[in-house]
Order: sequence, then structure tokens, then C-alpha cells
Amino acid sequence: MKLDSARELFLREKTPVMLCGFSGGADSTAALCVSDLLKNECGFSLVAVHFDHGLRRESASEAEWCQEFCAARNIRCIVEKLNVSSDGGGLENAARQARLAAWKRLSALHGNAAVITGHHANDKCENLFLRLFRGSNASGLTGLRSVSVVEQIKFIRPLLDVTKSEIEEYLRRNGIESWMVDQSNFDSAMLRNYLRNEVIPGIVKRAPFAGAGLMKSLDVLACDADFIEQEAEKIYASGNVNARTFWMALHDAVAVRVLRKYLAKESGNDVPVSSESFARFKSEVSKNKSEMRIIPVGGGVEIAVQGERVDILHPAPQQLIWNWKTQESIQFGEFIIERRYTSSADKAGADRASFDAALLDDTVMLSAAVEGEKFVPFGRKSPENIKKLRVDRKIPSYPVLPVFRDLTGNALWLPFVRNGNRCLVSSDTKEIVTFYANALFPTRVGKGK
Repeated sequence: MKLDSARELFLREKTPVMLCGFSGGADSTAALCVSDLLKNECGFSLVAVHFDHGLRRESASEAEWCQEFCAARNIRCIVEKLNVSSDGGGLENAARQARLAAWKRLSALHGNAAVITGHHANDKCENLFLRLFRGSNASGLTGLRSVSVVEQIKFIRPLLDVTKSEIEEYLRRNGIESWMVDQSNFDSAMLRNYLRNEVIPGIVKRAPFAGAGLMKSLDVLACDADFIEQEAEKIYASGNVNARTFWMALHDAVAVRVLRKYLAKESGNDVPVSSESFARFKSEVSKNKSEMRIIPVGGGVEIAVQGERVDILHPAPQQLIWNWKTQESIQFGEFIIERRYTSSADKAGADRASFDAALLDDTVMLSAAVEGEKFVPFGRKSPENIKKLRVDRKIPSYPVLPVFRDLTGNALWLPFVRNGNRCLVSSDTKEIVTFYANALFPTRVGKGK
């Protein structure tokens, strides 16, 4: 097994500390040994990380084996116990999400360390079939690459060009005759195991040239995908992603990748875009309609298309507590509320509200209006329905507007809708505090009076 590719990869992509996922299986053992061999030459310190999912009886003994293996080689080893519970999305997905959360925490703890994994050439072939079944594009089909970034974590895979048999031969040549074997990998009831144990070996037996051909196809697909992704990056950097016409002008192959970059930047997470979500998105941006259309794209992220605008929606929290004296501004969903001390009450519109600072509690609450909630507007004595006040001003129900309240829940101000009649500025007021509401997407709200 040649180490030139791994050496080049580490020299190019290394971080001062590298974390290596170490299950104790042949793949991760080889990745750990290769990393340990090259760490001084390539200039990084190495930490092995073993995840104990607690799902099998053997998990405790496997963790102990990994610790002993590392201790014998003076490799620092961390054992992370994960709490894996399925919420309906399947146990495998739950375990993956638990590992990702742990990697994010550990990477941050070690100065944004990169993560080394033991994925190899056989994994790429299995992944190709799985993604084909799901209708992936070239980027999805070649998702296992030497370097990838998932939710701001850099994953490095030094063994991607090495087969499983080459890995096991490398271990034996280096005096490692045994490693942990996960018996669940032989259960072909799972689709990946079925591909690994039956389908791909059957194909290679029938067509011995198939293995090399699959690897060549993966290389070509990755090259094609890389080119399209580079073009998408250029277009995203120079284009107006909030313009409907921008999306209409793009070829679908580029548009879906630009959309994914846009979603990642706005949400802070990598949000895969399904073919169904993308088809609906393209359909909606082709129409110039005044009403807002909301498109869910997964991961709790939604896109709004309205008129000539395209925006990522920021979900509103249920409730925020804000000490306005110590914090000058706060964001509630798609709105930012700023605090300023002013010399007089600002009455230019309902996107601002002035209060007597001595009468207003230091801490206030922001939350959405509840169904049927009423509010006494400035200059009125009787309460009015908040929903009716909003509808009268032709302000859409989405995005969700904040209600500015005291801590007992009393509404003091409806930003963009109406001002209230509590804590008002008077001739006796010594200090005036004024709050200004700013919409991240102003075209979607009007200014109340």
C-alpha cells in the first residue's frame, strides 16, 4: 500500500491537531497507523477518537481494546460515549447525527481540528450504488472524496484509493494480525451490507473487470462534479441570489449546487436539496406572483418566493428574554430590534417605539402573538385583536412578527403594526429609550401607523 497520496493529502490539508476516528476495525486501524507514521513528517499531532454507541454488548470491550492498542503505541485516545436514540428517522441515521455532533464539539475543543476517517475504495463503490438508488447527481454519487467539509468540519480520507484487501495486507505486513470485527456488517438485511457482501462481489465474479471500471467511472464523475461545483461557486459569489431572474437564467445542473451553497451560508449547515424540493423551487421561481410561496427544503430550512424576491426564511423562536440595558440589539427570526437612547420620543411609525426608561423593566420578552390575543393600541381604551390589526395593515402572517412584552406577558408594542399605551413618555420623563425594528427582508412587511 503506497503512502504517497496520504502524505500529499496530510501536507496539504493538515491542521495542527488531527482527530482520527478509531473503531478498532481494519479500516480505521490502518488509517490510524498511517496517520501515526506520517504525523511527524507532515507536522501535526494525532488524537484517536473511539465512539461507544452503547448499542451492542461488545461495545465496552471494544473501547477497552482500542485504548490498549493506542497505549501500546503512545497515541492519545479519547473514548466518547454517545447517547443514540431514534426519533423515527432510523437508528443508523441517529447514530450518524450523534457522531457528527460529537465531532463538532471535539474539533472545536482541539482548535478546529480536521477529522481523519478510514473510508476506502470499496466504500466509494457501495456509496455509488446507494446514491444511484436515491437519484443523486454527480456530486452525490461521488460524495466520498479525499477532503470534504460537513457542517464546517473538515473530513480527510487518506485511504480512498486503497481497497479493503490492500488494507488488511498492509496491517499484516506491519505485524497487526487482529482487529475488531463488527458482526453486524455481515447482516445482509441492511442494504449497504447486502451490496457489500452479495451484490458487488457477484458483479465482480461475473465481470472481473467491473471493479476497476467502477473506480475509473467514479474518478471521471468526481472530475465532472468538481468542475460544475467550481462554476457554481463563481456564479454564487458574483450573482444576486435574492433575484428571481437570477435563478431562472441558471442551468439546473448549476442551479442546484448554487442553491445548496446559498442554503449553507444562510443556515450555517450543509442542507442537501432533494430532487423534489429543487423541482418545486424551480417551478415557483418561474412564476412572478405577489403572494408568498414557502418551499421546505429539509433540515428545518424554508425558502420564500414572492414577486421578484427569493429569500431563506429564518424561523422565529418561541420566546426570547432580552435585557435591553446590557444588550443593544436582538434578533427574532427575520427581525432585529435595536435599542437607542433618544432625546425625544420617535413617532415616525410603528417600526419604532419610545418608552420612559424608568417605567420599563430592564428585561423584556419577545414572542409571537397567540391565537385570539388582544392588544390596546396607543390612543385607544379598548383592546383589539392582534391578528385583525395586522390584517388591516395588509401585513402577511409570515414571517412571524415579534410582540414586545413585559415579563408578565403584557404586550407593550407590536412592531410594524401598532404602538401601545404603556410606559409612555411624558413631561416628567427623564430618560427616553427608543426601540427600532428592522426587517431582514423589508419587502415582506409594511410600516404600521
